[in-house]
Amino acid sequence: MFCKHKDPIPKNDQSDVYKITCGDCGAIYRYIGGTGRQLKIRIREYFDAFHDNCPMKSAFAAHLTKYGNCVEKATVSLLHTETIKNGSRALETSEIEKHTQSS
Repeated sequence: MFCKHKDPIPKNDQSDVYKITCGDCGAIYRYIGGTGRQLKIRIREYFDAFHDNCPMKSAFAAHLTKYGNCVEKATVSLLHTETIKNGSRALETSEIEKHTQSS
């Protein structure tokens, strides 16, 4: 008998592609990124950079600091979970291009 389930992809071989949108600027400021680590940890790093007044650690924190915007209004969207092959982040690149063209 055949099993319908595929073997799970090891977490070390996956990458989350995400979008952070400034709650004050909305569509004007969006950041697309990717991480092979837990998404909540990566997002916490962005927020910590803002709260620690270290905008040089994050373009998102620099944006919030420059315009006096509120980090608590920011929204995070998971766009894709992809398999990393040969260091490729094709979905991240595709999302960046898509959002750059729609701006």
